[in-house]
Amino acid sequence: MLKKSERTLDLYMRAGAEMRLFKEARARLVVDVSKVLSASDQDVLMRALDKVDKICSRTEENMFSDYPSLSNQYIDVFYGSISMKPRNDVDAEVIDMAKDIAAQMGAKCVWKDTREYQRVLEILSDYWEPDEERVEVEMRFLKNNGETQEKRIVWVRPQKED
Repeated sequence: MLKKSERTLDLYMRAGAEMRLFKEARARLVVDVSKVLSASDQDVLMRALDKVDKICSRTEENMFSDYPSLSNQYIDVFYGSISMKPRNDVDAEVIDMAKDIAAQMGAKCVWKDTREYQRVLEILSDYWEPDEERVEVEMRFLKNNGETQEKRIVWVRPQKED
């Protein structure tokens, strides 16, 4: 653990963004792994995930201890979804940070070798200026039942491979 003077609010915000990404992946993992794990192994997994929740709470406590004058908006640093509408300015900042981290991680995924990914890049290239490192796109999806869902996607310009 870093000394108190080195534990910046930005470090807490980044840890919160990464925690949110972990929790989003965790929710999918629990659903998918339940189909292939025994009940006793699922219990082991759930106990491990409960420990992660406790670590998240302790990290939040540390942040408020290190920065006691923070407003109530900062309770959103470690909690909330990255796919929902932000509840406040701090929530929006952490969501953007999490999406940037996810985009950076996604740039390394196998999906970048697919035709769909190449097509998305062709479309996005119309929006990218030569000096911009990322682009944000608001998308509206029309579901089969007639409902719409809006998503904001952040893309980081892919690095050219040698």
